[in-house]
Amino acid sequence: MNLPNILSFSRVPLLFVVLTGLMLPCPGCATLALVAFMLAMLSDWLDGFFARLFRQATHAGALMDALIDKVFLLGLFFYFLHIGLIPEWGLLPLLVMMTREFVITGLRQCALLQGRMMSTEMHGKVKTVLQFLSAFLLILVPFCQRELGDSPAVMAWADFFKFAGRITFGLAAILTITSGIQYLRRYWGYLSYNRESEIAPISPTRSPMEPHG
Repeated sequence: MNLPNILSFSRVPLLFVVLTGLMLPCPGCATLALVAFMLAMLSDWLDGFFARLFRQATHAGALMDALIDKVFLLGLFFYFLHIGLIPEWGLLPLLVMMTREFVITGLRQCALLQGRMMSTEMHGKVKTVLQFLSAFLLILVPFCQRELGDSPAVMAWADFFKFAGRITFGLAAILTITSGIQYLRRYWGYLSYNRESEIAPISPTRSPMEPHG
């Protein structure tokens, strides 16, 4: 277990810290949730940085890193749906997002079994950034409401973060669908071992962050 993999797996306990901080009504718990989320975002950047720095990048590690990101974000989004930060209409796009993420992850595993790597499309990269941004904005809502008082200005900021988080979530859901379709159209051949593909084999120089789409 090298340092990049440790940083990747650290987001699993951090997810439970974030959720616990959001669920408990005690003073400072929302701050704890916000800090834990920011540490998770930092670890997401640092694992790729150290993998390149120490030349410890592996395709299996990159795939696991991407899968952990998906579990982390989807866990938060389902909780936000449960408490109403994401409205009821968000259930369908959230289920679509979950289906897309695990189907594409399975497709990546098929590619690895054939000694190949699916390159990350720009749609996938932007989608991941929007998902993290949406989760960050929505975490700011309980942070403002519970830690900064109940003044009209603070409540106005909380409402703004809720609105911005929902809009960003909707955009991420749209990109999740479109990027998923793009991946399936381009890499469908990986589902067959005996079918020749035009996609180039794995290159050892590929970035360890590519599977984040």
